[in-house]
Amino acid sequence: MANTGDIRQLTLKKLDFRVTGGSDFSRKTGKFTKENVPTSGVPDTKYTKQTEDIEGVEIQADGAERELLRDLANETVNFDMAYVTARGDTYTNAGQITITDDSTSDGKVTITLLTAGDWAPIVV
Repeated sequence: MANTGDIRQLTLKKLDFRVTGGSDFSRKTGKFTKENVPTSGVPDTKYTKQTEDIEGVEIQADGAERELLRDLANETVNFDMAYVTARGDTYTNAGQITITDDSTSDGKVTITLLTAGDWAPIVV
């Protein structure tokens, strides 16, 4: 059974890819990480903004789609990306991808979406 937040459709650089059913992905919040930095007095707090990357997106891919994904992973400039959840919500962003697993035995490629900013919902 699909969760309401599961990715059902993924578009990278205007190319559609099939996401495997029930793909368990992890979306970073895009908030700040906080770290205390020691000083001679009261510690300073260092804030580092996290990007809203999405890890663990499994794509069902044939040989031609694998080649497209490899080409996209080798891009050096950001490109448009979008995804649709099982509930029908659509989000867009720009960024790049990395391939974290490429298994020919089950025809799945696992990618991470590296974003240039925050995911923006499309309101219809």
